[in-house]
Order: sequence, then C-alpha cells, then structure tokens
Amino acid sequence: MNLYLNDQLLASTAASPLCFDRGLLLGDGLFETIRVENNILLFFDAHYQRLKQGALALAIDFTLSAQEIFLWL
Repeated sequence: MNLYLNDQLLASTAASPLCFDRGLLLGDGLFETIRVENNILLFFDAHYQRLKQGALALAIDFTLSAQEIFLWL
C-alpha cells in the first residue's frame, strides 16, 4: 500500500505510525463525564468500569488503573 503524505508518495512502511491511528483518521474516541459535588467525584467506580468496557468494545488499548486516573483529576 502507498500513502500520499506531505506532498510525497510513500510506501506504507516508510510512513509515520500516526498515519494508521484510527483516532486521527476516523475520530474514534471514548470519554466519560463525571459529576463533581463539593470536590467529590460521584460514582467514580461506575464511570471507570464503563470507560474500560467502552475501550474494550472499540478495541482501544486501555491500561490505566482507576488509581492512575483518579490521581489525574
């Protein structure tokens, strides 16, 4: 397979891996919106489980633990 990238025709083996990223090409993605009241995340565990299940259904590599996500918030 060949790709047209930055005004050049390239073999797919020479192209950046981003050329094959479904999120970039097709807009695949997954998100959860979490309600917060008085600085408390409501139903975080349920949201995390839905996020994991959605990633699995869309074949999105999901390796973050609930603790890692919680620390980002």
